[in-house]
Amino acid sequence: MSTTRSTVLPSRFKGWSSCVLRQEFPYLTSRLPALWTNSYVVATAGGSPLGSY
Repeated sequence: MSTTRSTVLPSRFKGWSSCVLRQEFPYLTSRLPALWTNSYVVATAGGSPLGSY
């Protein structure tokens, strides 16, 4: 079982991807104050079947 908080992965991915995009496209720095919003969605699929309770 993972002990990493669900907020860590989206935050790190957004930071990394923002850095990469701003390096590749420097004009983004002057046009956009932020590339991503602070919000994110964590969704899961699978788990226990509906009939097994």
